[in-house]
Amino acid sequence: PNKFMIGIRCSNKIEKASRNGVIIASHRIETVPQIDLMQQINYKFDQIEHLYIKASKIPCPFFRRRASDIIDNISLTFRFLLIRHKTIIDPFLGEGMMLDENLLPDCPGCRALGRHISSEQYSKIGAKLKGLEVHEIANLIKHDWGTIHSKTEKKRNSYYITGKLNSRIYRDDCLFDGPDPDMPVRGLRKYLAAASHLFDHSKSYGKIIGDVQYNSDLRYVQVRWEIGGVLMLPWRPKVKPWTGQTIYHLDKNSLIHHHEESWDISVIEAFISTVWP
Repeated sequence: PNKFMIGIRCSNKIEKASRNGVIIASHRIETVPQIDLMQQINYKFDQIEHLYIKASKIPCPFFRRRASDIIDNISLTFRFLLIRHKTIIDPFLGEGMMLDENLLPDCPGCRALGRHISSEQYSKIGAKLKGLEVHEIANLIKHDWGTIHSKTEKKRNSYYITGKLNSRIYRDDCLFDGPDPDMPVRGLRKYLAAASHLFDHSKSYGKIIGDVQYNSDLRYVQVRWEIGGVLMLPWRPKVKPWTGQTIYHLDKNSLIHHHEESWDISVIEAFISTVWP
């Protein structure tokens, strides 16, 4: 890349010689290999990524979420400073050169997923499935809801319970919004990391109620659902089944950019059911 710094290492080799009582110093200047500025920036972002991975291993979901939010904000602040305050890096760029902000990594919560990926067909890690028809997206969403109550298919639980879905139909920076106090959440990776630890997988379920609805003109898919089971809190409360709906909004590339959730119960009712199930 054209974005670089040239470092100069100066080593002074002092040769003492006695020429008519005068000490002569000879100087040797060496150039060091070109240092790529983007490599240094990526190294800093990698350090932030390692912190994010450590935070994801915090046992308590409350503190895990708080820690990941803080690290994401650090990453976003660093990115903002590099883009908006160009005096920070201008001295390291050649004359007339500019930093391409598109080369900067996203915050950890919005990075491409490396886990929480469904191994089912059409769900392997790879390029995003851009340009699909709305009804095709609807079928893939239906697949992600699983077959927990099917009498003919192999049992698969909902992504609401397992945190496993087809990430290829979502933008990595998808916004997840809903009544939950921990929402909104920006980033597919962050959302699925939380979802995968919220319910006891063996004692919980999620299922679709009725048919999956979609609108090709307004570009959205709508699902009504029912969820119930045991929460992964220290006292393992068994929550009563509740219903709601999720609207999946598609962008111009037919990727889900907004995951909008609503409940048929109030937040207070949901909170009470976790304390006194």
